[in-house]
Amino acid sequence: MDLSLFIHATTRKDCIVLTGDRRLRALCEGAGVPVHGVLWILDLIHDRRLLSRQDLVKALHAMIARGNYLPDPDCRERVSQWELEE
Repeated sequence: MDLSLFIHATTRKDCIVLTGDRRLRALCEGAGVPVHGVLWILDLIHDRRLLSRQDLVKALHAMIARGNYLPDPDCRERVSQWELEE
């Protein structure tokens, strides 16, 4: 866990922490610091149409294949949503 990141984030009002670290996430949430993970980034990319849905699905599958821990139900939900969109 990167405590220096947490300390910096608590001193700024315009800071968002991006992490997959559960302990850092819990610490930020407890302190009221906005915190998100990679799925949030993929959602932003989707919402702003920066990548095609097919590329988002490929990217998500590639992250999982490389061993990134991502919550399975959330991943399945996104893949289903992206594959069904027109």
